[in-house]
Amino acid sequence: MKKSAAQEVRRAKKKGYVVFGEALAAGLGTDGSHYLDKCWDKAAGHIMSPALDLDKSTKDFEMHLLSTHDLDTTATDNCTFSKAQK
Repeated sequence: MKKSAAQEVRRAKKKGYVVFGEALAAGLGTDGSHYLDKCWDKAAGHIMSPALDLDKSTKDFEMHLLSTHDLDTTATDNCTFSKAQK
């Protein structure tokens, strides 16, 4: 979910390599700015691997690459957690 990774997929395709690239749904809908929230619970709720990009333009860039078929699909690596009640 980094611009540089998407650029490498696009570059490899342009050179004729067979590569497959996906954009994660979370990266298309939000960015890593939530990691900086003062509320720990909100920030922790956005932790994932690979991490969301802090660059707010990444999601638009990846949407463009999906429209040009430089990225092939979207996916979700969803794993839901709930906070333990005291």
